[in-house]
Amino acid sequence: MDAWKSSTIILLERIFGKENEKINQVNKINLYRCNHDVVGIEAYNINTIKNEGKEILLAAIAELEILGLPELEILESDKINLTLIQNQEQNQKIKLNIILEAFQEELAVKQLKDLQEIIDNESYKERKKSKLIEKLKSFGNNVITNIVANILTNPNIFG
Repeated sequence: MDAWKSSTIILLERIFGKENEKINQVNKINLYRCNHDVVGIEAYNINTIKNEGKEILLAAIAELEILGLPELEILESDKINLTLIQNQEQNQKIKLNIILEAFQEELAVKQLKDLQEIIDNESYKERKKSKLIEKLKSFGNNVITNIVANILTNPNIFG
């Protein structure tokens, strides 16, 4: 029983995320003696447990068939920090240069300086993000759209 619960919970977490209600339902399934007059396995609620487990899994399968795989939110605490080897580091620098070049192609020198000033002078992350968004919006939607399009259409960004 414990082995089934553990493996089922691991599988459900992997598909639906750690905070899914199906996991809570599996955790609530417990083996207990339901008949004190009988000895052996018949004295326990085995059939009830099997039915509950089966219904939970059938509901999960039906959800996947109807809605498809859920998009899981990756929490900051769940992210993996990677140490890049030199080749990977160079590849990352190239991709960052592509992004930088996309900004340089679309923005005037003054606009780039304004962005750099926010990046350099604002220490609080959320305030920095908010100010950058506000500043980018002030440049106009076409500018932002062109920057994103330049990045996404560059063949080196995905290579």
